[in-house]
Amino acid sequence: MGMPRRSVSYTDPDFVPYMIVAAIGAICILTALISVIVQLKVSITERDQNRVPAGDPWDARTLEWSIAAPPPEYNFAIIPQVQERDDFADAKITGRAYQSSEDAYEDITLPKNTAVGFIVCVLSGIWMFAAVWWIWWLLVFTTTAIILTVIWWSFDIDNERVIPADEVRKDHEAWLSLVHSITPVDRDQEYAPANQAMPRPSWRAKMTQPDMHLHPGLNLLPHPEMDDEETGTTIFGFWVFLMSDLVLFGVMFGIYITMIGATAGGPGPKELFNFTSLGLQTGVLLLSSLTAGMASLALKYNLGLSRLRFWLFITLLLGLTFLTLEVFDFKSMIDQGGGPTRSGYLSAFFGIVPLHGLHVSMGCLWLVILLLQISRFGLVTKVKTRLIRFALFWHFLDLIWVGMFSIVYFGGWIYG
Repeated sequence: MGMPRRSVSYTDPDFVPYMIVAAIGAICILTALISVIVQLKVSITERDQNRVPAGDPWDARTLEWSIAAPPPEYNFAIIPQVQERDDFADAKITGRAYQSSEDAYEDITLPKNTAVGFIVCVLSGIWMFAAVWWIWWLLVFTTTAIILTVIWWSFDIDNERVIPADEVRKDHEAWLSLVHSITPVDRDQEYAPANQAMPRPSWRAKMTQPDMHLHPGLNLLPHPEMDDEETGTTIFGFWVFLMSDLVLFGVMFGIYITMIGATAGGPGPKELFNFTSLGLQTGVLLLSSLTAGMASLALKYNLGLSRLRFWLFITLLLGLTFLTLEVFDFKSMIDQGGGPTRSGYLSAFFGIVPLHGLHVSMGCLWLVILLLQISRFGLVTKVKTRLIRFALFWHFLDLIWVGMFSIVYFGGWIYG
């Protein structure tokens, strides 16, 4: 019949793992909610000192950063004509950014504000409450109210307003004047109060100076032996490789799900899995993703070789710790008679989980090679691109492990 609801305690010990997972999920949701509240408070109380009038605080590449922050209600005063893949970056390079033309402005038509959406939302919430608790009179009332509200709104023919082109031009040119008056800042000042969302080099210099980065996370141009186009092609190719690897893991997940009940009378997930060890493995691997991210930030913000090496070395130690715990788990399973040849289920298990472990092993080897190359060559462009590809690979393995824990281990424990 499933787990009973609204009970203080449960006598069936089979419910305990579910309750632990539910409690962890509730803590995660609470943490996320608290972070949203903190962000909302900071946004309100510190909005004046955190304003970025020009709208481009991070030397961005795409068009949503080419307007004011916060944006006007109509977003773009002039509809952008996209010419390149990352048009805003190209516009800053060629001098097309932050320009205007008298004949480029047009009247903008916007819908008028209405409370209909809010009213229907509130009534729908009441409707669902009434449906759950079988309060029929309230269900009929809210259904009727929703229908009548929509009908009433449909009779409001005059539901649009027009912003004249002259008003659009006046507001846009005032914003452009503000942008032109802002002093550009360097990348190391991104988090400083001086950053008013105008990166250096400025539009006035047409952004042709060596400071311009098409790949700002890599800081390539001090080492011009590989141009930006080649770097973009290399990283894109690595993304294609990761997607092909994802297909491989998808096939292995499918095989595992198909074989989940094929234990042939041998031990299954409930007899073999050690969730304490699995929890440690998960924590270690997720923590290694954080340290890999810290290494990427050290690379992006030029925080020095020592800090970069430190975070990469910690990532390596965490990866090796994960592999050690996993090997001990495999040995324990085999000692209990759960080897890969015992059943179809265990063949599928030892097909997918060690495959992920092999990827982690190759990642650790890659990391050792990168540390040696950093010591030998320094942060030349090719080493930088390899570092960013390693970070993508490592985060990809973390995502695969989340799916593996959810499907292979937890799903196997439930359905096996």
